[in-house]
Amino acid sequence: MEGQECGAVGLRLLLERIERQRLPGDPARRINIASRIIERRSAGPCVGVADVYRASDNGVVQPRR
Repeated sequence: MEGQECGAVGLRLLLERIERQRLPGDPARRINIASRIIERRSAGPCVGVADVYRASDNGVVQPRR
């Protein structure tokens, strides 16, 4: 399955979950959608989230070594 197909299936399942009637025993409805837009300007490696958010660098992006 390609990435676009997986995204379409995931979106359809998410919308079905939002639209269905909740039962009294269902957990609270909280849906977090993580979105990451990557603009590539070179063939270099993509900076990962772990590389960006480290306590030691106060959120400053450090180049990979």
